[in-house]
Amino acid sequence: MKVNSMKVGVLLIHGITGSPCELDPLASVLQAEGYQVHAMTLPAHGDEPALDMDSVSAEDLLHHCKEEYFRFAEGVSTVYLIGHSLGGICALLLASEQPDKLGGVITFSAPYEHAYWYNQPHAYLKLPFVNILKGGFYDARVSLLVKFKRPRTRLRTAFHLLRESRVLFQKLRRQVVDIQAPACLVHSRCDLTIPYSEMDKLAERIPHAQCRTFHRSGHRIFPASHDLPLAIQCVMEFIQSTLAVPV
Repeated sequence: MKVNSMKVGVLLIHGITGSPCELDPLASVLQAEGYQVHAMTLPAHGDEPALDMDSVSAEDLLHHCKEEYFRFAEGVSTVYLIGHSLGGICALLLASEQPDKLGGVITFSAPYEHAYWYNQPHAYLKLPFVNILKGGFYDARVSLLVKFKRPRTRLRTAFHLLRESRVLFQKLRRQVVDIQAPACLVHSRCDLTIPYSEMDKLAERIPHAQCRTFHRSGHRIFPASHDLPLAIQCVMEFIQSTLAVPV
């Protein structure tokens, strides 16, 4: 179904140290179906970022996402937010503010309160061994296909990002209950970065959210995991079904 006349827009938000180009396979399908797509670049990312990873703050990320949203929304009638990992947090926080024209929000591999590198030993003890093997294989496979330049990081970068991510988590725990737009949460049981249980925690706070479970990808579903076709199908079905229902 072509949707040019409806001017439906989709704003894509990549994850930390990621790139908009990771979402190109999804963007291409959406554009072919007539959706207007904008894959934004987070602060401290890209070829010539104005900030580096050691100085970017949680507020920088959220302010930039909000600016990108309202600029993009000027040219469309409805906006769908799609975010991966950290981009998923940003998408949910933006959705919690109930901006005009928001049609729905979809997250892939989004955390709610922590990631595995916060509590690595405990998390791995709880994860079935076969899922650890699968997750390692899937993530390694996708890593071989990633060609973009990642932001430069140092040891102190990890501590800085940990502090700023806690700011995001605190805001998310307070605001996620305010999300009124349709929501879809997607997570893989083989995710070695964000615990699968994080999706359950989000779903408890967003009662109307749909949940989808993947089994053939790790944390990075994009750009070319085994679950990529399912991810694209999930996005298309969610948008088409919610467009038919008044928000």
